[in-house]
Amino acid sequence: MGGETDFVKRQRAPSPGQTDVSPLLIKDIEARNAHGLKKYGTRLQTHNGRDALVDLYEELVDATQYARQVIEEDLYGKLKRVRDILRKATKFDTPLFLSNMLIRDLLNELEEIPNLDEHGREETTTGT
Repeated sequence: MGGETDFVKRQRAPSPGQTDVSPLLIKDIEARNAHGLKKYGTRLQTHNGRDALVDLYEELVDATQYARQVIEEDLYGKLKRVRDILRKATKFDTPLFLSNMLIRDLLNELEEIPNLDEHGREETTTGT
């Protein structure tokens, strides 16, 4: 899985969701302000002797790494898709040929899930 870049998918327009993100973001900003005040004795201010562009760049690099980690670790999302396929395949009124197609889809989904050791790390296979 490591190093792949084919995770980028075209998406349709968003449908109505469940939670407004803006109030969550406002709470996060308030929490970060409180953290900065406690840790540094002040909130973030202009002309503070630091290069804001370098700080921004470093934070974006970190954020990009976290985003890639989420993509790489999307085991939960893959398992949800497996569950959905199994539900379709096991419906009482699903024709046998369709169940077979769904089982093939399930196997394809399972092939995408990495083999993990007991610590949740991807196992590496050694060719002998």
